[in-house]
Amino acid sequence: MVWSGVGCYVCKKGEDNRSTIKPDSKTVIAVQEVSAAIAGSVSALITMPVDTIKTRLEVLNGEDSNNKRGPSIGQTVRNLVREGGWTACYRGLGPRCASMSFLATTMITTDEFLKRLSAKNNDGFCSKS
Repeated sequence: MVWSGVGCYVCKKGEDNRSTIKPDSKTVIAVQEVSAAIAGSVSALITMPVDTIKTRLEVLNGEDSNNKRGPSIGQTVRNLVREGGWTACYRGLGPRCASMSFLATTMITTDEFLKRLSAKNNDGFCSKS
């Protein structure tokens, strides 16, 4: 989907001949960064309810000064839904999407940089005499 937005796709050159457009390295990195940002946002959207419940459990468990156990997962979900409906599970989604997108983009960019750095031809280091 991102590649087609950039304009890199298979195009017809006649009836049976097909050729591909080979993108330059800057285009490849840009597409990978956009894809990473989209993937980070989607993963934040999917995992947000579970993370909200986990955070709620951690906070409620720390509030109890007695030695009894905190609320169960089911009780926490019911309380959360009762307080704000199912949309309460997605409070703070914008900042979380931004954070996850930034982290994914940084990881992909760093990975590509290190991959290209390590793939350079280092003839001067291992010269055979």
